Amino acid sequence: MRRRWTRPGAALAASGSNVKALWSLPLAARVHPAVLAAMAIAILSLDFLTGPYVQVAILFVFPVALATWNHGRVWRSVMAAALPLVRLPFFYLVWKVPSSWALEAADTGIDLIVLLALVQVISYIARQRREIQVLEGLLRSAASASASAMRAAGGFSSSATSRSVPRRASATRSAPNAGKLITGGFWSSLLRG
Repeated sequence: MRRRWTRPGAALAASGSNVKALWSLPLAARVHPAVLAAMAIAILSLDFLTGPYVQVAILFVFPVALATWNHGRVWRSVMAAALPLVRLPFFYLVWKVPSSWALEAADTGIDLIVLLALVQVISYIARQRREIQVLEGLLRSAASASASAMRAAGGFSSSATSRSVPRRASATRSAPNAGKLITGGFWSSLLRG
């Protein structure tokens, strides 16, 4: 017996549960830039207070990830570049660490590269999610149009129309860019920016 595709979290919704699946959360939930700036300042302050030997800079991932998911290119790039660069002068001006300037600059460069790579991956995932939402909307409208045509032709009963989706409705035929979802584009999007 063939199993029909159902939307993720549909079983939870049908059971009347208040539990919401993580993947069905909307993309539109935005974090205000002031909150992102406050997070960044709090992490930089914590890094300043803990000193050079406790690596708190790993927490830079959180404001950078939120800025990438919620805001445009400017915020994500500024956040990814500014946080490691603001931390760099702490080593010589505040902490007076007896290590080489080149070593700390290399460490900051690695932090910068990792955060920029994270920005690319998260922006790719967000873009893919937006495309999937568009394709799901196209699929629903195509399915309802097809069901209406089938009902008009006498192919469906009225009770089966709301639950049945014709088997020929396909996301790959619904939109011209749908093949991009399947064939990847991840590595090319890293190069494009």
